[in-house]
Amino acid sequence: SPPPDGAAKSAAANGVVGFVGIKAMGGQGKTTLLARVARDPRVLARFSSGVVWIDVGREATEVGPLLAQMARWLKIDVDDDEKDLDAAIAAGLRRTLSHDGNDLLVLLDNVWSSSLEAAQELIEACPDRIKVVLTSRELSVVEELGGDAVDLSELPLATAVKMLREQCRGEVELSDGDAEALARACHLHVLALEHVGAQLWRKCRGSRRSGSGGSSSSSSKAGRRRGRCTPDD
Repeated sequence: SPPPDGAAKSAAANGVVGFVGIKAMGGQGKTTLLARVARDPRVLARFSSGVVWIDVGREATEVGPLLAQMARWLKIDVDDDEKDLDAAIAAGLRRTLSHDGNDLLVLLDNVWSSSLEAAQELIEACPDRIKVVLTSRELSVVEELGGDAVDLSELPLATAVKMLREQCRGEVELSDGDAEALARACHLHVLALEHVGAQLWRKCRGSRRSGSGGSSSSSSKAGRRRGRCTPDD
């Protein structure tokens, strides 16, 4: 199966569904995955109107603060003296995004059942056919909006290994056995996988720089000739 961020990126970039929901308990890497979607070059190229990040949270029981975040991201100027500020921002959204909204991606981070209604109102204020990727601890929130669901609590070993290799950026040579052992040691946890992969990559870069002027083992030299390191370098 594709890695969880791969599923979100693919669905968003290809317009397969209107909504992708990333569900997991706190600390399992929901926001980390959402950030990877936000930075992905393919996603940025696909959405010419912008990729908008909205921090929702548990306390967002009204749509106003969420609309204000949207206005800041899209640089929509609204007079603070407007009698109905929410309606003015919504009208500004329609003017700014005069087409059908297919080129706008909205990332809703940390949606709760208590803030779901406000999130829905925000989506309704946007043009039709926008794409949404959201994160939530609650499966009911993801199910309410429909679309594809990504559950980080059910990360398969093969997916975890693939994520670990991606974090190594192709510069660390890991055998299948080593990669699986590291993934299990991380308890298939997204944040742990990201951290370990990044540390291996940094170690590889540091080893390459420090070893460039001195002697090293034949295996390390062979790895460097290939442009890759081993975890032992």
